[in-house]
Amino acid sequence: MKCDTGTNRARPGLDQALAAVRACDTLVVPKLDRLARSVPDARDIGDTLVARGVRLSLGGSIYDPADPMSKMFFNMPAVFAEFEADLLKTRTREGMAIARSHGKLSGLACRHCNTWLETCPHSSGCAWGDYLNNPPAAHLGLAHPRAAISRKPRRSGA
Repeated sequence: MKCDTGTNRARPGLDQALAAVRACDTLVVPKLDRLARSVPDARDIGDTLVARGVRLSLGGSIYDPADPMSKMFFNMPAVFAEFEADLLKTRTREGMAIARSHGKLSGLACRHCNTWLETCPHSSGCAWGDYLNNPPAAHLGLAHPRAAISRKPRRSGA
């Protein structure tokens, strides 16, 4: 499942903002990490805007690719934004691994009745593997097929 986050370049809000600006406009972004979470994406967006004649305002400063100081103050926050995103991913993976090793993160639960999918009454006798390919969303009247599934920490002794 794809989310609309800063780590994903294909975001509807970003696409709409980039499509709406025209030559001589200024795209105002409070912080660079709101625009992009990787150096290549930030540079690509910045270069695209400059090529179209659109100015980019980052935190009140106009980005000018012809000025070495401006380029530095554009690239440094991009490096830190990418580092922050990578650090967040690493910490999340480590935390999930620790939780799994303590038995606190395992299995999927039905959001409708909050029971384990293996024992969910909405399952119609489906095997465990079928939930990942064909979740019970249709039985529950949910629009998104994954909307019926959530992570549920398994309690020790359960």
